[in-house]
Amino acid sequence: MEQDIVQHDNAMSSWIAVRVSRDGKLTKLLRVETDLSLNVDDPNYRSDALSSLVEAAITYLRQHPDVDSIELEQSRQGGFDVTRIGD
Repeated sequence: MEQDIVQHDNAMSSWIAVRVSRDGKLTKLLRVETDLSLNVDDPNYRSDALSSLVEAAITYLRQHPDVDSIELEQSRQGGFDVTRIGD
């Protein structure tokens, strides 16, 4: 599938995914991973940047009526440190 389809400074990656409901209905959604905080209580929350990202994603939806919705996901900060393997 097409990758990185939303062009925005805060869109780290974006792709089309398929959601399957309990009754087996398939819907297409645009998933966007962002470096922005999505928590309004976070001191780093930037509503203007988030609004701009949402507008970029909505522009994609308008151009692709087969895609049903948008899902934003905040990227996970940091990684996992492996300090010990085995016993």
